[in-house]
Formats: sequence, structure tokens, C-alpha cells
Amino acid sequence: LEQEDDLDAADDAAASKKASKKGGKASSSKPGGKDASSQPRSAEGGVAREFRKELKAAKKLREKLGPKLAAFQLEHMYDRLPPLSPFLKGWKLDAWQKRVLRHVDARKSAIVCAPTSSGKTVISTYTCVNYRRVLFVVPTEPLVWQVAAMFEKLLQGSAQVALATNQLAYRPSEDKSRVVVGTPLALESALVKIRGVVGDEATAKRWDYAQLEGGFDDFEYAVFDEVHALDGDEGAALQRLVRSVACPTLALSATIGNAAQLRDWWQAVRDDALPEGAERDAVELVEHRGRFINVQNLVLDAAGKLERLHPCAALTAARLAGTTDASTVSLAMTPADA
Repeated sequence: LEQEDDLDAADDAAASKKASKKGGKASSSKPGGKDASSQPRSAEGGVAREFRKELKAAKKLREKLGPKLAAFQLEHMYDRLPPLSPFLKGWKLDAWQKRVLRHVDARKSAIVCAPTSSGKTVISTYTCVNYRRVLFVVPTEPLVWQVAAMFEKLLQGSAQVALATNQLAYRPSEDKSRVVVGTPLALESALVKIRGVVGDEATAKRWDYAQLEGGFDDFEYAVFDEVHALDGDEGAALQRLVRSVACPTLALSATIGNAAQLRDWWQAVRDDALPEGAERDAVELVEHRGRFINVQNLVLDAAGKLERLHPCAALTAARLAGTTDASTVSLAMTPADA
């Protein structure tokens, strides 16, 4: 409103100046030649005054579109709404991403808790590209196909990605695939061999594309995606895979309230499977709460109507009194949509 007031004041001053010129009189009412009423009251007001023509055009368009404004923004300005911009040609990693990648470069295990669309895929992609052989575990079959297709395009050369689902297992060549992606149960079934680290794929006279290379010893890194679904149907198989791999692990999770507890559990599982005399694999925890797109808090009332929910409504009396761990609370103080 203040910016629009400054814009209106600038228009009035411009009109007054134009009228004064027509009448042959000086437009300034004080030494210095500028009317005090035309001065912006803030830096934002100065910007509004500088781009007053553009703002007036936008104001007319807003009045013309009315209720259709949201649809216009989504259909025609999807690449220009903050934080997107057609003028930003490059990008740089956030501090938390650099911290995780330093752990990956140092061959350390890490658990990353960050919101959806915050940049976890960059980290997992970096890991798969920079290591010779990576196990990539995802919770659902559609994700298997999505991840496999992405790395088949990304990695140079063909036959780089093997996959395993509850429906099939596929190895594109006799050579070891750089990335092996699948769901927990399917990977466990495909990689665990009765006779140890090898099975039919090593003893058969003819190569079988439906048999994955058995064993876990030659993986340099293991990526576990969407581990916040640990209590799902395949949670037990996921835990057995964590115990089976000897390489460092990268676990990716959405924001959860007990991230430290997840890290402690992961560390306990890794320690329990540690071979005697081997160096302990310390699991690092990296948390990030910033979102690429703001999230609005809504609640569905008894009448079936969505009502805005204030973030502080999630606080309990115990948390307000400081008798419980306040670090587990994530308050998204984002402005409400118009």
C-alpha cells in the first residue's frame, strides 16, 4: 500500500509539474527544485516511482484479469515467479548441500533430512556419477523406473544401469553395471545368493540378463532414498540391506520430527553389522528446513471447508513451557496466499 501511495504521489507530482509548465510557473516549492510531496518515503517507494509505468500497466492487467489472475500466473508466468527467474542463468549449491557432498567425497555415511524439492536429487546424482558402482534403493516400483531412466540418460555409454522390481530383474550386459536400482525386497532377492557372493550368473555357460551380479562387497556407495518410509511394507528388507552393505551409505529423507533418533538407529544398525576389527562408520546427520516453495497450513473442518491453520497451533503447553525438545518442531511462518 505504501508503494502504491508513493506511486500515486509520483503521478500527482508529475501531473502538477506538467500543469505548472503549461502555465509557465516553476514546479518546485522549495530550494533544490523538488516538491517534498514527490519524494518517496522509502527505498521501495523509490523503486515504485522509478518503474511507475510498468506498475500502472500491471495494476490495469490485475484489474482486468480479476479472478483469472492465478491461472494467468501459472499458465504464462510459471518460469518468472519467485524464486524462479529467466534472468538467472547459473546456480550454486547451498551450504547444506556442500556439507553433504564433503561427506560423500570423504566416503562417510550421512543421513540427509530436507523437504521435497530442496535439492536432495543433486546429492544422490553426484554420488552415482562420482563412484564406480552404486546401489540405489527406492521404496516403490515407479521410482525404480524413474531413477533408472534418469541415470541411463545421464551416464555416458549404454548398459550402465541394472534394475530390480518385484516383477523382474534386468542386467543390460555381462559387465558390472555402475548403478543398481531397485526396491528393498527385490534387491534382497536378486543380490543375496544361497552360495555366497555368486550364483547362477557366474556359473552358467550363457549370460542371463535376468540375473543380477550377486553380493554386496563391490559396491562403493549405497543410496537409500525416501527412508522416512522406513515403517512401510518393505521396512524389514530395507534394514537387512543396511546391514548387508559394507560401503558408506547415503540416506535421504523428507523432514521428520525425529531425525536424530533416525540417525542413532542407523548408526546402531551399521555398528551391529560391523566386521570385527573394521573401522567404525560414523553416520553424520544433516538437516535442512528451507523450502523451494512455501507450504500453507490448512485444516479440513467438519463442514468440509478448508481453513487456514496458524503454525503455532501445533505447539503444546509442554513445548511452550520448555519441558520438551523444541528442536523437533518445524514452524513454517509463511505468508498466507491471497
